[in-house]
Amino acid sequence: MKKDYQRWTKLPYAGESSPPSNPEEPLANSWNLFFFKLRKDGKLMTLDEKK
Repeated sequence: MKKDYQRWTKLPYAGESSPPSNPEEPLANSWNLFFFKLRKDGKLMTLDEKK
């Protein structure tokens, strides 16, 4: 039996009455991008070995 679920882009956020008009974060291209690696001792480190 197939269920008809609403698309998440058509649903409002909690506490809102309508979905966002622009769901894409306008400042997304200005966020810093960080890469991490997991050391053998379980610690996360940046690629240049900073804690």
